Amino acid sequence: MKPELSIIVPVYNTARYLTQCIDSITKQTFKNWELILVDDGSEDGSSELCDEWCQKDARIKVIHKQNTGQADSRNQALKICQGAYIGFVDSDDWIDENMYEILLQEIKSTNSDIAICTHYEESKNDSYANVSTIKRQIINQKEIQQLIIKDKIKSYIWQMLFKQELLQEFMPANKNYEDYSILPHWFHNVKQVVYTNQPLYHYRLRKSSIVHNLSLKRYYEFFQAEISRYHYYVHSPFKKMAKRMVAKRGIKAAKYISRSNSLYTQKEIKSFIIKITKDLKNIHKNGMEKLSYKERFLLFLLLQHPNKFIAYQQFMHKLILHKHRHIDLYE
Repeated sequence: MKPELSIIVPVYNTARYLTQCIDSITKQTFKNWELILVDDGSEDGSSELCDEWCQKDARIKVIHKQNTGQADSRNQALKICQGAYIGFVDSDDWIDENMYEILLQEIKSTNSDIAICTHYEESKNDSYANVSTIKRQIINQKEIQQLIIKDKIKSYIWQMLFKQELLQEFMPANKNYEDYSILPHWFHNVKQVVYTNQPLYHYRLRKSSIVHNLSLKRYYEFFQAEISRYHYYVHSPFKKMAKRMVAKRGIKAAKYISRSNSLYTQKEIKSFIIKITKDLKNIHKNGMEKLSYKERFLLFLLLQHPNKFIAYQQFMHKLILHKHRHIDLYE
């Protein structure tokens, strides 16, 4: 029988967590699924674990390949998946046993193209439900694009369930934040999305994960992902909104990079600030529409006086650290 649901799990050196991840998928209350494990050249025993699970359950398939990154792993799985619906799980996370039953029911009962849930953030000693201010609702096409641009719909593809025909465009390979870049493309032909505020996905917070190990390069790459979104919207009615988000993301990236002076040299910091400044100047040639006063000030400082921007951010960071030390001493 052809599977109704394809679940894609890219795997790279996560043997410590992989069993919990796969176990949570095999225990789904919805049973008509296939699981595609894509081993991205793991060296910690993850490859062998994938093969063991494949022997246990005929619904599990394994692709072994050289290390080419998470985006390429997902793309390879998209080429062979058979389901009418597609979900993604990261190999160090796990899901509630009724996650896909609930999301499928939401899609079918509302005739939507995508269903979105929320998630738990799991640390060693704590579990936090990351729920949104958006309650359960049906979101139309115009609202969807606005929410994506404003980052109200997060680019966490692992908390989404897609109709298969939406995912015709592959993720950009060899880049971080590929899900952030691709999301507007995958939502392009979406007429309706159903959003539920139920946390059904368990996102594991790890020090060594890509997202939590932010370097100067990764801050800059996230800003680049925002620029790629802007280019997607540049000929749409949402151009000005996307342009504002580029400014906001550029200011934020420049702020974090400037404040990394305890880890990086001033020369390294300045090289990335110059890159951000150049990118912003190419987009913000004609004004600073609808930015707050503070954002306009910071953008002006960044574009016209990057050295002063760096000095200002490092001074503010020093004040914050001093304040926190004071609180730690007396509370």
